[in-house]
Amino acid sequence: MDDTPTSPKPEEVKTPEVVVETPPQPETPKQPVEAPKENNQAGPKNIAWDKVLQDYCTADEKGRYPSLRDLAAKYDIGESSIMEKSTRENWVIKRSETIAQIEQLAIQKRANDVAEANSAHLTKWRRLQNLANRLLNSFESRLNVFDNALKELEALKDSSDEAVIKKLKEVHHPGAAELNIIASTLKVAIEGERIVLGLPTIVSKSDVSTSDKVTLPPETVAEIDRLFALNHNDKQPDPIVTS
Repeated sequence: MDDTPTSPKPEEVKTPEVVVETPPQPETPKQPVEAPKENNQAGPKNIAWDKVLQDYCTADEKGRYPSLRDLAAKYDIGESSIMEKSTRENWVIKRSETIAQIEQLAIQKRANDVAEANSAHLTKWRRLQNLANRLLNSFESRLNVFDNALKELEALKDSSDEAVIKKLKEVHHPGAAELNIIASTLKVAIEGERIVLGLPTIVSKSDVSTSDKVTLPPETVAEIDRLFALNHNDKQPDPIVTS
């Protein structure tokens, strides 16, 4: 028996495998994906949405508000795009709020205008009352002078002092026409004041005609008649309106 070792066959010799390890790579942190921000100033086709919304909330000279279709045509926007945006941002509610604010401002302005007008009118009516009162006081003062002159003439009817008598005869009764004007003016001024203050008026709100008659007391009429008799050769006073 042959003990010589047998050489391995060439095909049976195995080459050891070499394993090359790849060093681990550091992980790159993931960046969060941001949602696209909505730009109110511009959107598709650089649309100025704030201007579109402003137009949507603004009426024209006839008081008509534009529709979404009108604005879509004006700004060359797709109708579906503008409808989606208006729905998402509640344009209808925003326009209603704008209209309510405009109406409130208009109401407040009207109230202020009325208050200013009433204040100005009230001042004028009261000034007119003051003027009419001054005229009435003057009328009463002249009427007192007339009454006193009449009494003095009665006391001097047998006197020979012609100068005094002549001077007294020159005193005339203030005319009833003047009193009519004063009374009418004062009446209108009082009514105007009451109307501005919201108070009821006893007479009509229309201007009072100066042809309204004024009734004088019977005693005054009798005294005037006696003075007329004494002054029959002098200038006659204004006619007296009696009832």
